[in-house]
Amino acid sequence: MENNKRIWIIGLAVLALVGIVYFVARAAKHAVSSVGESASGGGSALPGTASALASSLSSAGFPLRPGTPYGSYGREVLYVQAYLNKYTGRNLSLDGKYGPLTLEAVVANFYDPESRQPLKEISKEFYDQTFKPFESKLNEYLSTK
Repeated sequence: MENNKRIWIIGLAVLALVGIVYFVARAAKHAVSSVGESASGGGSALPGTASALASSLSSAGFPLRPGTPYGSYGREVLYVQAYLNKYTGRNLSLDGKYGPLTLEAVVANFYDPESRQPLKEISKEFYDQTFKPFESKLNEYLSTK
């Protein structure tokens, strides 16, 4: 009798653990798919125009950087993506997410002014000098996307 009770308790504990693992994995998969950068590299990831997305995004905070697993997310990243698309011929998703494709484009196109090494993250000073002067033109560009 004591062994049967123990087996039932262990069985229920294993079942509960499997359920928890399933729901946590499902939630993590949903979070990654809603935050991760589109692998296609083109088009807007959200419905509506990219300019509507720009007005709805909050500030990303500096430095802008890729990260594990999500990276920076916000209006400034969207402007960096728009700049790269408009002025360097990239075809990044205009989603405001500093994912692997945005990182690749930043590394390929920008260098740290002091070290002359490829830039991987963007400081507020670099953003203000490089991208801020183009925000009005980028807003016009985003309104067409």
